[in-house]
Amino acid sequence: MRLRYRLTRGDIFRAGLRSIVWNPIVYIFIPFLAFAWWRSFNSGDMADAPVAVRMISATLVIVMTALGGLLGGAVVAAANAFMVKEDRGVLGEHTLEITDEGLVESTSVNRTLLNWRTPFRIRHTKRYGFIFLSPFNSHPVPKLVPPLEGSTPEFLTELQRRIAANKQA
Repeated sequence: MRLRYRLTRGDIFRAGLRSIVWNPIVYIFIPFLAFAWWRSFNSGDMADAPVAVRMISATLVIVMTALGGLLGGAVVAAANAFMVKEDRGVLGEHTLEITDEGLVESTSVNRTLLNWRTPFRIRHTKRYGFIFLSPFNSHPVPKLVPPLEGSTPEFLTELQRRIAANKQA
């Protein structure tokens, strides 16, 4: 089974934004944010303030910190999307093919076989199917734009079936 599709800079940018949320390393920062909230709540400057004011102040500090981190991630995603060249195999046409050996990914500059021992997983959003090859590396597959060849829903369903079958084997 084969799927040909095109990735644009917008696709790369949106995939980068989504990866911020799905990146397991982001969750390491949750205890730090909780500690920062506690430190802000118990700050000497706020010792005489009512509890409600201290809670609101500490929460605002954490919200601003988290938004700053997300904004920084968005800037990195934008830089990644808009600085990549089309001839590098990221932008432009991609072909995914399901074979007995595994998943073959092809662009104008490479051809990669990912055998069935690869720790694949598939996640879906409204706009994309993400085929994860590792916790940090995925192929975004546009779902709203018709592919150049094949059917995106059928391809992702068949790939999911093959992944499940090869995990049991």
